[in-house]
Amino acid sequence: MSTTLWHPVVDPNERLQQLLGKISEASTLPAVFTKIMEVINDPNASASDLTAVVKCDPSLTTRVLRAINSAYYGLSTPTSNLKYAVALLGFRTIRNLAMTVLVGGLFKQDLTVLNYSRLGLWKHIISVALTARLIARHTAGSTFDEDAYLGGLLHDVGIVLMDHHDHEVFCHTIKQTQPNRELRVCERELIGFDHAELAAAVATNWRFPSDLVECFRWHHEAYQASAPARPLTSAVELANFLCNHKGINSVGIRYEPRLRTALLADLRIAPDDLRSLWQQMDKELSSARDLFGV
Repeated sequence: MSTTLWHPVVDPNERLQQLLGKISEASTLPAVFTKIMEVINDPNASASDLTAVVKCDPSLTTRVLRAINSAYYGLSTPTSNLKYAVALLGFRTIRNLAMTVLVGGLFKQDLTVLNYSRLGLWKHIISVALTARLIARHTAGSTFDEDAYLGGLLHDVGIVLMDHHDHEVFCHTIKQTQPNRELRVCERELIGFDHAELAAAVATNWRFPSDLVECFRWHHEAYQASAPARPLTSAVELANFLCNHKGINSVGIRYEPRLRTALLADLRIAPDDLRSLWQQMDKELSSARDLFGV
């Protein structure tokens, strides 16, 4: 089939801007998340400020309390005190739970296209998020473990958004994929940009910090990120690599990228550490299975 039929807009940038317009009109980012980001970025904000925002969203409140009382967090005595839960988990963890709730809502209705399924993509992005945080905690002097989780959670948000907002073209793109032929190659051939570019553009519109925007854009090629954003982006790229090699892939097509040796150097991770991470992943993903529904 000729791919020209799938280019209603000749200029890729114009098509990207149209898709961004659709996403904006759909109010993809809820007000509660915007408020949480404002609180987190306020150096004078307290746990009480964040608690007040979380309480505005019953779904988020339930998720926070469920999280703090789960086996994953290992709290010895269950609590129903939201302020205590927020203080214990911390601002960035609450931010991540908020985004997990938001993104998870996009997967309530499963859908399959050949080997792709929304639930399979959900398992992939949660797995990458948890693994990226695990990698960050193994990195010497790391203080970006929760940012690594968020970077992993949203690294493939471009796929999610294409599925929901340009579904016909998304399905056609999925049908062009095959083992060890990356989805982003098919995306560029058919629509002129890929899911990483879309994710970065959306994150810019959502006023995410620049290091996270770069992470979304370069999660396949962390060496292209700026020096400040490279550790975060490298953690997500390595997490994506490990999950793909465990068969936890994004669109149901087996893809096993080669490991760049410079990636480990950027993270200061030795080969023995990589083997340890490979083993720890199974425990981390298993312990989070009930909490995140994977």
